[in-house]
This record gives sequence, structure tokens and C-alpha cells, in this order.
Amino acid sequence: MRMVLAELIQQGQVWRAHDAPARPAKALLATGFPELDSCLSGGWMPGQLIELLMDQPSSGELSLLLPLLAQVSQQPGLIIWVDPPMHPYPLALAQAGVRLRDHRVIRTQSLDERLWVLEQALKSGCAPIVMGWLEKVPTKALRRLQLAVQQGQGLAFILRSAEWASQSSPASFRLHLKAQAQGVKVDLLKRRQAWPTEGPLLALTGTDRRAL
Repeated sequence: MRMVLAELIQQGQVWRAHDAPARPAKALLATGFPELDSCLSGGWMPGQLIELLMDQPSSGELSLLLPLLAQVSQQPGLIIWVDPPMHPYPLALAQAGVRLRDHRVIRTQSLDERLWVLEQALKSGCAPIVMGWLEKVPTKALRRLQLAVQQGQGLAFILRSAEWASQSSPASFRLHLKAQAQGVKVDLLKRRQAWPTEGPLLALTGTDRRAL
């Protein structure tokens, strides 16, 4: 049997995993804030689950994402919003340079439905950015979302209250956002291949604050 297998391999009739070409890593995407890029080793990393944890709603979470949305919206692919607390404000998004054509806002009726929508969107590969608003959710469900975004190679942003910061999470990055008069303070509670760190204070514009 071994001799037969060796002959088949030599003839190129057996596929082996290490013979497959490596899947090229997607380039990092700049956050639009150089001081935050340095904390993230260069920017947002496609194929990763990222949690944005807020002390209260409207803590600057969308402001943090506007430069990324503006950049990615110029390219093919959907930008998917799953159960945002308010409908995105098109004028403010457009003023921030976000192209509006390929956005989809999805409303769900239950946590299970919301998780299913997020997982399918992330696995699809047709949505470079998927944003989902969640609260209490099992760690196992977050792990499924992490696997889904690794498959689709987009970016998954899960927006939650900071009260869930103590929950174990498979997310590669966990950012704690604190609204301040001068902008939003971003602390990195978890980051890939690096220690947690106190992050920068990011200045926001009026347009940023009106986007939701």
C-alpha cells in the first residue's frame, strides 16, 4: 500500500495540503488615526473579529470607523449594519466621504436570528465590513463569528456595552471606548500578539458625532 501511495504521489495524483499555495494575507487597513494604527501594529487586520466596548451609547464608536468606512466604500463589496441602535444618517456619512451605494441595514427579531445573519454575512466573502450590535451573547457564539470572518476575510466589528469587558472573548482585538469632551479615549483591552495597553485620545469632528 505504501509503495502504491508513493507512486501516486510521485505522479502528482494525490493532493497534499502543504502543496497548496498559501493564501495571501490581505493588507492592513489604516484606521485613519495614526496614533491608533501604531497600537494595532499598522491598522485593522482583515479576517479578524474586533469588539468595540462602550461605557454608554454614542461613545464615538462610529466616529472610530468612519475613516475605514470611507476607504472601503470606494471598493466593491457590501457594508452591512446589523441592528444598529439608530438608522445611519446618510448626509453625515456622505460628508465624511463614505459612499452610500452598497450599504445594507438589517433588522432582526431575536438574538439567534441576529447571530445567524452575522455569521452568514461574514462567511460570504462579499462584505468587507460587517458591524453588529450585541449585548449578552455566549462566548461560543462569538467563536463562531471569529471562524466565519476568518473564512470570509472581511472585518467584523461587534459593538457592545463595556459591562461585558470581563467576559472571555475569542476576538483578536477588544477596544474600550470612553467619550470625552475632546474626543474618544481608546484603550486596548486585548490585541493580537501584543499586551493590552492604554491607547490614544482621538479627536473627533462634528460630522463624526452625527453619523448615527
